[in-house]
Amino acid sequence: MRSDDSKFRYGILGCGAAAARLVIPALKDCGRAELAFVASRDPKRAQAYAERFGCGHASSYEALLRMEEIDIVYVALPIRLHGEWTQRALKAGKHVHCEKSLAPSLGEVDQILECARENERRVLEGFMYRFHSLFQRVRQVVRSGEIGALKSYVGSFGFSLPAGDSLRRDPQMGMGILNEVGCYPVSAARLFFDSEPLSVVCHLGYESGVDFSGSATLEFASGGSAYCAFGYDRSYRCSYSLWGTKGHVSVDRAFTTPPTLEPLVHVERMGRSEELKLPAENHFSKMIDAFCIEIQSDSGRGHFEEEALRQAKVMEALRLSARQGGKVDLKDVIPVCASQRGLRGSL
Repeated sequence: MRSDDSKFRYGILGCGAAAARLVIPALKDCGRAELAFVASRDPKRAQAYAERFGCGHASSYEALLRMEEIDIVYVALPIRLHGEWTQRALKAGKHVHCEKSLAPSLGEVDQILECARENERRVLEGFMYRFHSLFQRVRQVVRSGEIGALKSYVGSFGFSLPAGDSLRRDPQMGMGILNEVGCYPVSAARLFFDSEPLSVVCHLGYESGVDFSGSATLEFASGGSAYCAFGYDRSYRCSYSLWGTKGHVSVDRAFTTPPTLEPLVHVERMGRSEELKLPAENHFSKMIDAFCIEIQSDSGRGHFEEEALRQAKVMEALRLSARQGGKVDLKDVIPVCASQRGLRGSL
């Protein structure tokens, strides 16, 4: 096991393109963590991956979980597999950093977090944008009242899905535009309003049994509302805008800010325009380091876990609305394990 002054050792389940392009480079830049092992269902693929990135490889997912050398498991698998492998990692004594969405249902997220509590391990759902100074600066603008009371949020995230992308088109994998992409603007809406919505409405369009496009409306107690649009069937867009009683803020590349980009925040207040330029940084590296700090603090507060549960509750309400049609009130969506722990009123 690691010593107090050594880096946390990550083991990655799943040798996909996203981990190679985004997570592994971030681990190389981290001050508190490092890549130790990778695993794939195909041992040859894991070996090739390990040779490419200069790390060890396990013969299987199960073998990686048995390794005492691993402190944190990064679950980079299709969403349908998140629940199973996250819980198996927790039961093996590992902390878990999981790709979003944490699971395809509120019930499964609830089970994951209960498993983490029982095994005294930590869980982080990988919304990396939250750790970028871009998001933090915009949130500061909103909280400070610079644009007055927040009345409206519009978040957009979408791209054209390549014809050969069979994983996202497989209804058995739990992917779909809402779970994979729509979760981003929904998450940001909650965080900018600093509260959970009272009710939601969601519409989804399907292709071959997979949600391919959609929109969501969230209504908040303040009287403000959020509108989120997402799709696999359109040109690339990744942005949000916030409209208050005294001004307006807008951001491009909001959720997928490249590590070399110096992002811009456009602010309009009382007829005056301002452009804020922020430093380039890797939000994946910042997310990983923040998770390591949270683990080291041993606070037991469960900040990341509670945030994951709140997000899962809103996502579940959106799924219910899409299936049933019409508005869903959040008070009617109750996590079973959280209710048993007496958290119903706070969620």
